[in-house]
Amino acid sequence: MALLTMLQSQAQEVENAVLWKVEGKGLEISYIFGTMHVLCDATLPPQVEDALALTQVVVLEIDMDGPNLQAEMMQGMMLPEGESISKYLNDKERKTLDIFLNNHLKMPLSSVDKMAPLVVESLLIPAILDCPMQSIETNLIAHAQQEQEDVLGLETVNEQFEAFNSIPLKEQVRALLKKANVGIEQDRALFEKMQEAYMKHDLNGLMRIMNEESSEFMQNSLALLDSRNMNWVPRMVNISKKQAAFYGVGAAHLAGENGVINLLRAQGYEVTPVETN
Repeated sequence: MALLTMLQSQAQEVENAVLWKVEGKGLEISYIFGTMHVLCDATLPPQVEDALALTQVVVLEIDMDGPNLQAEMMQGMMLPEGESISKYLNDKERKTLDIFLNNHLKMPLSSVDKMAPLVVESLLIPAILDCPMQSIETNLIAHAQQEQEDVLGLETVNEQFEAFNSIPLKEQVRALLKKANVGIEQDRALFEKMQEAYMKHDLNGLMRIMNEESSEFMQNSLALLDSRNMNWVPRMVNISKKQAAFYGVGAAHLAGENGVINLLRAQGYEVTPVETN
């Protein structure tokens, strides 16, 4: 059993790389680039620039230059009628969260009470970072616009919010309250660990860091990776059968038994790592 467990663990691991070449079975040669949505340095490596030059379309998790993006995002970030963050908190907890948000967002709980807790967490990212916030996706979109290439999405904005909202609202609120109770230093340390693993191209290490977070919220988030990956892979295949595509998705989607790399390999596609600086 110990040997079987070890072999299964090894089978789930992938090579240390953030850029991957995908080909075979009728696909136009395409590339997958694992990103971190927020980084201190989002400069694209030369090999990524080369891969972009060899492809005809940029595909992100969602179509981030779509004409209706802003309206769809605004709609998705709000809670359903009758719901609020404070509804799931007692008076003491409301006060704790209110102080925390005033300190780090310069706004009270009442200003974000109708927003999805995951959206509020995203607003806290600049406070967590020790550096100006940069985005790989922004650079990928800039390339597509410069080359007059289409930007596509592997899922719609609505599908992405539906996936996130499958985590029970009460659980999302408790995770946000936990941040208020422990402070952002814990999140800052986690971000630094994840960024270090990413800069080393250690996708397996990145997954281990996430798996070490034992909260129910994190475990639900990891389960979402699997379901989204399984939805994405057929869409990636359909796109790459028509044109050479450059995919930019969160690096956490690539590794693991149900990661994009293993799912594509299991279907017989050739997925090879490309060394990057």
